[in-house]
Amino acid sequence: MSRLDDTLGALQENSVALDLDTTLDFLEAWQRDLRDADIEGGEDLANALARLQAQLESDEPDGSAISEILADLANLTQDAADTASDELAGKLQLLSDTLGEMSEEAGA
Repeated sequence: MSRLDDTLGALQENSVALDLDTTLDFLEAWQRDLRDADIEGGEDLANALARLQAQLESDEPDGSAISEILADLANLTQDAADTASDELAGKLQLLSDTLGEMSEEAGA
């Protein structure tokens, strides 16, 4: 199973209640993968993930900032889905939708 499949599975099972250690592990792995990959928008995605990680690791995470970062990630993921192969595009679209929902929940 790919990292994308693992991430989708974890988010769909319990999108807001992932434990912090698991979330940080996902964020770090994705940042490494995106920085090593030669894909359009990869660096922007990695930077947004780094901002999210910083918020989650802070002593006082800012819910509105987290919501905004998740919305940015949803948009960047949608951009990636628009240029991806059919098989990958569907998974990226699902990830984008899930991130958008998480953004709305975090901002509530």
